[in-house]
Amino acid sequence: MLPFARILAPVDGSPASEIAVRRSARLMSFPGARVTLFTVTPDARTPEAPFGSLESGRRIENLAADLQNRGIDVVVRFHVGHPVREILSEIVSGRHDLVLMTSRRRPLAGRIALGNVALGVVRHSPAPLLLFRPLAGLDESFFAVERSEPAKFRKVLLMLDGSAEAEKILAPAQQLGRSFESELILFQAVGREALGEDRIEAARTYLSTRADAINAQGISARVLILPGDPVEEALRTLDGDVDTLALATRGRSFWSSAILGSVALGLLRRAEGPVLCLSSHPARLRKGRECASPGSRLVDADFGTIETPCTPP
Repeated sequence: MLPFARILAPVDGSPASEIAVRRSARLMSFPGARVTLFTVTPDARTPEAPFGSLESGRRIENLAADLQNRGIDVVVRFHVGHPVREILSEIVSGRHDLVLMTSRRRPLAGRIALGNVALGVVRHSPAPLLLFRPLAGLDESFFAVERSEPAKFRKVLLMLDGSAEAEKILAPAQQLGRSFESELILFQAVGREALGEDRIEAARTYLSTRADAINAQGISARVLILPGDPVEEALRTLDGDVDTLALATRGRSFWSSAILGSVALGLLRRAEGPVLCLSSHPARLRKGRECASPGSRLVDADFGTIETPCTPP
């Protein structure tokens, strides 16, 4: 079964941006899948170097040729504008059902930063995003432990807290599980202050009901409940034999922790494996990106002042 038919892969000609593409090779190889390598530059370039430099342009052309040689249907598109806005516009206009992105994990002020473009797309994308986060040094080189082989999606940890927002990740996670015969692990961490038989039993009942429904579709699913902090317990589980994380982001506030939810933001910053995520409040771009009401610009601490995608009334 074809999990995702129209796949968008934003690339900028850097080795880092290729990682998401190369690690998603199994996803792109399904018959009928089409991949769009999408490049955005913030200002017009000369026709001889449309991607910003001859070197980056050659890398993108070589990447496209490599995918074509593997029998993957691929096209290359070039746009000028704000990267987040142009990527979101392409997701909608191209009707893409999956976005592949790389966001380097860099040690910064005692934490791991999430890239501005990736953060903007995670917040607003109406399509699921498969994010890869290779660990890079300050000189942009990658640590030797980073891998480039195709991800296998053997075991997927689904973050579910009982809310309708969190459950929005179920559909894309099941697409992944059905296609790769993955085991889906429905996960909830119960804070120690909330520990108690009633709380644990409520979590078990909720997750078991969802797992039974998934198993009935022929997809392997099981329940995992752990005491402790959701971020720390999920990261410890991912350090084992679980290779993929799946979660929904939430919220509409301008601050990162509220936009994504503190648990989602913590996991997106620190998770090492592939992360399948979906915004529970995606933006909807209107034709021409015209807003139905004033106030179409906002100051966002993560990537400056931009015209936001507008939600139709």
